[in-house]
Amino acid sequence: MSDNEYRYKISIKDQDSHDIKMTPSIYGQLVNCIGLKATISYVGEIKDNTVEIGTESVSSGWSASSLQRAMRSYPTLSQYDVSVEDIDIEQ
Repeated sequence: MSDNEYRYKISIKDQDSHDIKMTPSIYGQLVNCIGLKATISYVGEIKDNTVEIGTESVSSGWSASSLQRAMRSYPTLSQYDVSVEDIDIEQ
């Protein structure tokens, strides 16, 4: 991770652990949830059920585990199995 940014790999599955396509609606819900506690500084390309999103470290109140918990309980995302992983940013 960089000193200025945290980056996460976010994956979405249904409740039966099957990959589902990340639709614009699901993507928007992810962005809304992340934006509650952080300034989004990077958005990667959506690839099937996965997207990379970065937040500014000075504004972020998220760790990968707290973000995952929040997304799993976020009303419009609670029907999905959301996984969040830290990504190391090469400098």
